[in-house]
Amino acid sequence: MDIFPVYILSKDRVQNKTAELMKNCGVPHKLFVEPQEVDAYSEQHGAENIVNIKQNDRGLVYVRNFILDYATERGDDWFWMLDDDIGSFFSREGTRTKKCDADEALLGAQYILGPGKDAHVGQLALEYQQFAWSAKKDYRTNSYADCVVALNTKKLKRSRIRYDEDLQLKVDRDLTIQIIVSGLDVVRVTRFLFSTPKNGSNAGGLQSVYQSGVEKNNSLALAKKWPAFCAPFTKRDGRQDVKISWNKIRTE
Repeated sequence: MDIFPVYILSKDRVQNKTAELMKNCGVPHKLFVEPQEVDAYSEQHGAENIVNIKQNDRGLVYVRNFILDYATERGDDWFWMLDDDIGSFFSREGTRTKKCDADEALLGAQYILGPGKDAHVGQLALEYQQFAWSAKKDYRTNSYADCVVALNTKKLKRSRIRYDEDLQLKVDRDLTIQIIVSGLDVVRVTRFLFSTPKNGSNAGGLQSVYQSGVEKNNSLALAKKWPAFCAPFTKRDGRQDVKISWNKIRTE
């Protein structure tokens, strides 16, 4: 089994860790960047690894849909879409975790599905490292999927699933909800993990968006869109978020 094509969206992070993790173990990948940054990224990563997303400053939804369309047009059945600030990958045995290479993590997640087991799966994902200790199974179905996800282009196109252009944040949670509502499954693999900084804490990417205070509005918008199983709430650190009752989605 080959690793699905790896596509990394990136902004203001020419020196981004995710691409370095791919290079370190020889995983082919493409970086999707704005026209204003193409030259800088090409110099650092090689022009052959850069895809120009045609427009500047259009936000997260624009680039995620651009990548989805790119993969569909290329005929990719599956592809990985990765954030550009992944710190490390890990494997898990019981409650113990250890660092591993990107190829081991991505391939390991793909093998969880196995030949013919992905018939009803629209999205595959890795688990956050900080949540690995509580995992009792190799994977969980129909819950959150963030940062390191693989999407099935044909299934999403057939169900007319795309990132919601009315949102700036919470777009990954929204896409995951769309997939589950459509009747497809989301599989999050708990044997392979990743680490990433807290949202908006590191320079580049969406830091300016998080600092603008729109997270509250987007949490409210997501709750309004899916009122049967979403509700806004405030975290202990004061961050505005949305609580999703994943187990209710298929029953509504």
